Amino acid sequence: MSAERLAGIAAEIQDMKFSYKVKKSKSPDYWKHRADEFARYVSKATEYYTQAYHIMKQKDGHEAGMFLLYTGKFGQITSELLDTMKKIVENPSVMNQGRQQSRWSREIRDHLIRYSNLCLNQEKDMNAKFRKFCQKHL
Repeated sequence: MSAERLAGIAAEIQDMKFSYKVKKSKSPDYWKHRADEFARYVSKATEYYTQAYHIMKQKDGHEAGMFLLYTGKFGQITSELLDTMKKIVENPSVMNQGRQQSRWSREIRDHLIRYSNLCLNQEKDMNAKFRKFCQKHL
């Protein structure tokens, strides 16, 4: 049952076609939509990784525990990224890259890029760990 559920969630995630690529849009509507889209994606991805954890737990509690730590880190990173997106929704001019840009705006933009990359890499690592687990145990 768990494998079928995992496959279904994976299909839903694939249909979302979410990308961590950062667009330098100044539109408040774009960032509102982007933050909402990211929140939906994170919810579904968390469900996926939780289901993967349950599958791992049935075979190897130690590896499952380590995977759960990665899942927790993913949650922290995504929370930080979502908070950053919300700051941009409130002040989309942050995405301007002019010479007169404030230090705060540069920091917010850099934070967005940094956490987008961290989220992407965390997911890559988690997927690689789960794939390796499946090859070893399933």
